[in-house]
Amino acid sequence: MKIAIYNFKGGVGKTAISLNLALETGWGVVTNESYSPIEDALPAESFFKVGMNDAFPVIPDDMNCIFDLGGQVDKRVTPILEACDFVIIPTYTDSSPDLHVTKITISSIEPYNTNIYVVANKSKEQDGIDLAKSIRYPVLTLPFSKGFKRLYTDRKSIRQQTEGNKLLAHSYKNIISKFNDILELMK
Repeated sequence: MKIAIYNFKGGVGKTAISLNLALETGWGVVTNESYSPIEDALPAESFFKVGMNDAFPVIPDDMNCIFDLGGQVDKRVTPILEACDFVIIPTYTDSSPDLHVTKITISSIEPYNTNIYVVANKSKEQDGIDLAKSIRYPVLTLPFSKGFKRLYTDRKSIRQQTEGNKLLAHSYKNIISKFNDILELMK
């Protein structure tokens, strides 16, 4: 299975979502971002960075992969989008510019892949319901969690961070439940 985490807008949580999913599943990550903190959090064999003028690697059909993508759709990205089982588009719901760019991202991706899910990042359930009224794709919500910051330092998924810590498990149960919704899509 191959999935893309994509939005033209930076700073909406693409990399944190990609990293949490990679740590949870053991999948590799390919990114076209010039700097990605994922390269400090994953072993070198689980991460591949594509340079600005470089071609994306060919990922065998039987290999699972997460593509953490930024920038506009270009001739290097279109085959990736076509090959992905689905595309997750993270966004913030409290910013008109973020939502505007998210809608532009959706319309740019649609010619290549219409199996799209929007993730309202750092949002409440009602924010996702409101967002779903303005787009025609399913919306999942991810609440704010300090577990996102710990991804990079602990090198453990949010769920893995709670192992052996009942208080943390209680604090993170909502975000883990929401990530489980994304993991269900990946099955």
